[in-house]
Amino acid sequence: MASCRDRARPKYGGFSTLALSATKWTDLKVCPYISQAKVRRRRIRLRRDLRLLEDYFMARYEDIFLPDEFYYDSKDHLWAKLEGGGSSTGHLVRVGLDVFGQKAAGTAAYVKLLPAGKTVAKGRSFGSLEAGKYIGPLKAPVSGKIVEVNQEVIDNPRHVNTDPYGKGWFVVIEPNNLTEDLKDLVQGAAGIQEWLEKEYKEYKEKGLFAEK
Repeated sequence: MASCRDRARPKYGGFSTLALSATKWTDLKVCPYISQAKVRRRRIRLRRDLRLLEDYFMARYEDIFLPDEFYYDSKDHLWAKLEGGGSSTGHLVRVGLDVFGQKAAGTAAYVKLLPAGKTVAKGRSFGSLEAGKYIGPLKAPVSGKIVEVNQEVIDNPRHVNTDPYGKGWFVVIEPNNLTEDLKDLVQGAAGIQEWLEKEYKEYKEKGLFAEK
């Protein structure tokens, strides 16, 4: 059984050791090595980490993590998440920028998105992003009609950096050619991991990541 000193150590591998060891929050109350202010902060971190561990299985390399149930545009680093919906395919597709993409683009300053009701073709722009090292279009990973737009990310573009798989999503698309559109997207745990490692090394060698 780890001591409370052990459980107070910093996060490891992107998740706090508290989450990885499933430590009870109440254990922190009696630990003499942690102040109550730190207890509160650790509880917040623990809730976040446990939610991530529960919701996602991740492909990881260095400081990049990609949920492996998503689909990825290998060129533009946009993710596509299939969700239940009333479309003819039985799915809706939520779209956002993956961690790799936002680290390369830098801090997001401005997001512009087409309104709901517009139809967009795969590979064509559904909006634009202005960030520290990137100003340009956001291209749809699938074709279809935009049925929902994230006003929250328009109002606060930093969500693209701070919560790319949560509050940082851009649009929801009702697809019209889903089966074909998914074929050339990176998918599956093994495929995503292989692509991530190769892409990371290439970007690192070329100095394409935005400076922190």
